[in-house]
Amino acid sequence: MNTQVLDSKQRERLEQRAIKCSVFGAAVFATIGVSYGLYTHSQSILFDGIYSSISFVMSMLTLWVSKLVVRPDDERFQFGYTHLEPLLNVIKAIIITATCVYALTEAVSTLLSGGRQIVLTSALTYAGIATVGCFSFGGIIYYYAKKTGSKLAAVDATDWLFDGMLSTGILLGFSVALMMQDGPYGYLVKYLDPLMVIVLVMLFLPIPFRIFKNNLREVLYLAPEQKLQQQVRAGVQEALQEVGLQTSHVRMAKSGRELNLSVYVLVDTNYNVDGIEQLDKIRARIANKLAPLKPQAGGLWLDIMFTADKHWVFA
Repeated sequence: MNTQVLDSKQRERLEQRAIKCSVFGAAVFATIGVSYGLYTHSQSILFDGIYSSISFVMSMLTLWVSKLVVRPDDERFQFGYTHLEPLLNVIKAIIITATCVYALTEAVSTLLSGGRQIVLTSALTYAGIATVGCFSFGGIIYYYAKKTGSKLAAVDATDWLFDGMLSTGILLGFSVALMMQDGPYGYLVKYLDPLMVIVLVMLFLPIPFRIFKNNLREVLYLAPEQKLQQQVRAGVQEALQEVGLQTSHVRMAKSGRELNLSVYVLVDTNYNVDGIEQLDKIRARIANKLAPLKPQAGGLWLDIMFTADKHWVFA
């Protein structure tokens, strides 16, 4: 089954399933990570646990928002709730970045103060569990994200898969430390944990930056990427040419899973219009041309205005 044969109810149900899976996984790893981090005195494990705790809170918010964005517009939110999706992702990116900066500061401080001894056997146990668990949850959520086209689930899947790579790095680092501790370089083991935190944070930071950049455009209600703009304008122009109309102006913005379009059509005063029904047929023709461009999991908000005065087209 692919995304083309899923109706809105099926997509909504699968998206909810993906996010609930993320909530459960985050709760489990938050508990395990913080507990193991405190027991082993490992900053890298504690950082992983704190990050999972933040993921749990954000996943709960994601679950709430995922229910809101599929609601129809109402008296209070007359343009719907789709803008909450990119807004939540921006907030999530800011919180993750702040967590990374804090962890980096603590790691540098520990490194400069002489490092820290950790319980390596327990740390290795945690790293192994975390690696398998993160990739498992990430794979499941990624599957649902691809199936539904959900950006909310896709962001969660990215977090899990990258967290799995970080856990793999921690596992390798602790394995090296275990081999080093009884050798001539054993004195370096106490520096390994804060060094791993620094490396992990530097590797992790591009992720929230990218999430922030991609979603801020939609929060600010900016025009979508140039390729989509060109496709929209080409579709509108093609539909109008089929009925003998030429000039139009299109304003557009993408917010969450909804593409918002305002199409202004300049009609010559000599153009023969038989009535509202004919204009509605032109609207339907434009809508059909643009239908394939709808965001995968969302809808198209389309306003089409006809006027003989250029002022209303290019104002």
